[in-house]
Amino acid sequence: MKTPSRAMETPATTTAAGGSHLGNRKKYGAHQKREIFHKASPIPPPAPPRKVDFLLAHPPQTAKRYPSKIMKLPTLPAVALIAIASTLPAPADAGEKILFDFQKDGEVQGWAIEDDGVMGGVSKGRFRVNDEGHAEFFGEVSLDNNGGFSSLQWNFDPMEVDRYSTFVVRLRGDGKRYLLLTESKPGDRHYYQAEFQTGTDWQTIEIPFKDMVPHSRGDRLNQPNFEGKTMSQVRFMIANGKAESFRLEIDKVELR
Repeated sequence: MKTPSRAMETPATTTAAGGSHLGNRKKYGAHQKREIFHKASPIPPPAPPRKVDFLLAHPPQTAKRYPSKIMKLPTLPAVALIAIASTLPAPADAGEKILFDFQKDGEVQGWAIEDDGVMGGVSKGRFRVNDEGHAEFFGEVSLDNNGGFSSLQWNFDPMEVDRYSTFVVRLRGDGKRYLLLTESKPGDRHYYQAEFQTGTDWQTIEIPFKDMVPHSRGDRLNQPNFEGKTMSQVRFMIANGKAESFRLEIDKVELR
């Protein structure tokens, strides 16, 4: 005798609305599965505490709690402090500016000779840096073909020099007179010049800006002397109106 199956032992019951529970299971089965899945889903772990909350709960230790570890610094003797201060660089606004130091500035390609050949003359100037690290400007001046001068010049981008008032040049000459010239900006048709006398020993000459008079092609102009606002050239020239040999050594050029 066969045992009736479990499905046959459980008759379908009728709901109040006249349907069966089987019908309701088919009708609401998807909804019940979602609800069961939702209930069976694991509870997510709590979010980690925010950094702000952690800091509020665990404030960092301050210097007040450990004064012995922070406030005790080794003291240096006065002699050591003076030695350290002597090694510090001088402030930027020290009242002087080195334009060129031939013993320290190895790059001298910006310096160039300009003779009276630009106007047909045959004077010949030369330039080199000797073994002592000094610039040597030397050669011969000729009056042939309406010539009569030789010069050594250095052109650079215009710089503001209104904080200074004087050229200071350390040099050694040959007892002859020379000119120091400058320009305010490239392309100017005029320049400013001042004469200085050299000796045969090393000397430091000072030429105030206000003493540098304007010239153009050798002629003095009727306009103010060098105002010293901008500068774009430094130039040494010999033009004494006679044929002669010359030699001028230059160590450095400064502004003060």
